[in-house]
Amino acid sequence: MIAIPDKKPAVPRAGLRRILANLGWLGMERIIRSATALFVTVWVARYLGPERFGLLNYAQSLIAAFLPVATYGLGSVLVRDLVQQPADRGRLLSAALFIRLGGVLLALLLTWGYALGLPRAEPDWLGLVGILSLSYGAVLADGIESDYQADLRNGAVVALKTGCFVVSTLARIG
Repeated sequence: MIAIPDKKPAVPRAGLRRILANLGWLGMERIIRSATALFVTVWVARYLGPERFGLLNYAQSLIAAFLPVATYGLGSVLVRDLVQQPADRGRLLSAALFIRLGGVLLALLLTWGYALGLPRAEPDWLGLVGILSLSYGAVLADGIESDYQADLRNGAVVALKTGCFVVSTLARIG
């Protein structure tokens, strides 16, 4: 017969504090990004007008449609493996980087193939897709984020991502 333990082991207080601090950082990042994105989206929509804002959203949708190809859904799997196999950290992170690099290149090919195949592949449209497709490069840094998540050290990653978000928001406004 299999013995079933009566209680689950309790999380130590220090571990609970780290988890709560990690959740706080992640929650703060989401709130800042959502509020800023709402403000900038409304402002850009008013500035561009319906036709040009629609073109921007169409290009963003195209990029978002091929983003899963670039990421391969590797984030949660990598975090799990980093937690379970901390000794293989270097091997796991380098393998994830090469897999994501292949995914980014494939996503770029698919995005550009689709964008060039449209009947109205105008220079404005292609330029917009070109600028927005640069965001695929951010996928390559997600392995570092997964490493920090596995160690419950999201403070530095949140600060860096928020800084990058501010810079990209300012570029978008410009």
